[in-house]
Amino acid sequence: MRKLGKRLIAALLACLVPLFAACSLVSVNEDRDNAQVVAKVNGVEITKGDFRMAFDEILYYYSMFGMQVSEANVAEIHATVFDSLVLDEVIRQKGRELGYDQFTAEEQASLDADFDAMWQSNIDYYKTLAEDEAAASGTTLTEEQLAAKAEELIAADMAASGMTKEEMKQQSADQEVYSKLLEAVQAEAVVTDADVQAAYDLLLSEQRTKYAETPETYETDAETAIIAYIPPGYVRVKHILIKPDDDDETFMGYQTKVTELQTEITDLGTQVGALYSAGSEDNQAEIAALDAEIAAKRAEEATLREGFLASLKPEADVALAKAKAGSDFDELIATYGNDPGMTVSPAKEEGYLLSAASSVDEGGTMDADFTRASMALANVGDITDLVPTSFGYHIIKLVEKVASGDVPFENIKEDIREDELAAKQSELWTARQDEWKAAATVETFPDRVSDVGLA
Repeated sequence: MRKLGKRLIAALLACLVPLFAACSLVSVNEDRDNAQVVAKVNGVEITKGDFRMAFDEILYYYSMFGMQVSEANVAEIHATVFDSLVLDEVIRQKGRELGYDQFTAEEQASLDADFDAMWQSNIDYYKTLAEDEAAASGTTLTEEQLAAKAEELIAADMAASGMTKEEMKQQSADQEVYSKLLEAVQAEAVVTDADVQAAYDLLLSEQRTKYAETPETYETDAETAIIAYIPPGYVRVKHILIKPDDDDETFMGYQTKVTELQTEITDLGTQVGALYSAGSEDNQAEIAALDAEIAAKRAEEATLREGFLASLKPEADVALAKAKAGSDFDELIATYGNDPGMTVSPAKEEGYLLSAASSVDEGGTMDADFTRASMALANVGDITDLVPTSFGYHIIKLVEKVASGDVPFENIKEDIREDELAAKQSELWTARQDEWKAAATVETFPDRVSDVGLA
């Protein structure tokens, strides 16, 4: 059995390239070693070659996501590989037992078409490699030569990996069996109206408590979670940010200098704190000198900021005049604004969600001056004057005073139902896998893979 798990088959060859491109010949001893049986599931054998391939896949994905792998956790990865290979085989056998591998003519035609399309995409990929290789050597290949070279490269990599085209095609069919089995199990999951109501009541209770204790967490939850309770004091605002482009050399120089000054001020402040801790009575002169240096650097930072803002003032004044005159605010954002956050959903349509707790002064992430100016707007539609910050000039418009309190059940019941159904389907699928695995006769031989490591 050769089993690679439930990855999309279309990605297979792309993974084989980095893993196996360095292999040109497989020795007889390696073939014999890879043929060793390292596990059995109801008598079906899993070979060391299967194990190596799955192990290397894990290493590949670890590297893709910047995760560290060391010899110390190889044993843990071995256990993961065994679990994965055994479970894959258990699921495959259950799918066949239930007849999900018996495809209709229409299903088989669809599988064949999908596989052919995948295979062609891989041929195209390898043709690109062949073309690049030829160009690097100063030669030009015809379309027929490119196709032949692509097939040659595919054959070489697949031979090195121990896979055949037919085995890949079978994996495509196995994936379809898996999908059918998963759908059948998920169809058993049921969520009643009472389940939805209970989930709503629990969510409402939890959010009332959570947002009373940490109101700032509502901002994140509002973008990612179902909301049953809205804490008081929230508004939505849009703004026009007048500032240079990020790659503007003058602006980059200004940012660099300001960052340097802020770092220096922080370091000096740390030194002052250390002197106070050591006993301020003996260090007054040194503390005074450091305080003076901090004041000088803050003055330098303020001067830099004034010059920066002065360069933006003419354009900011034009944009403000148009905003106050009633020009379409979204169009002004598009014309004058330079905040990427205002160009993506949901902020583009709804504005930024914030409260007084959003300010960095209160432990939030929003600029303090921006937050204060936003919260000072009394009525929806009100627009600030120019609000200077370290980012540039802001023209802020209040677009909503968010109504606080309980979100009506009817407004979110379908979202909750969908959430509850997904959770029950996941729980049921996990339970079924555990049942099938417990009922299977499984043998593993870890000593036979003790040499499979990072080398």
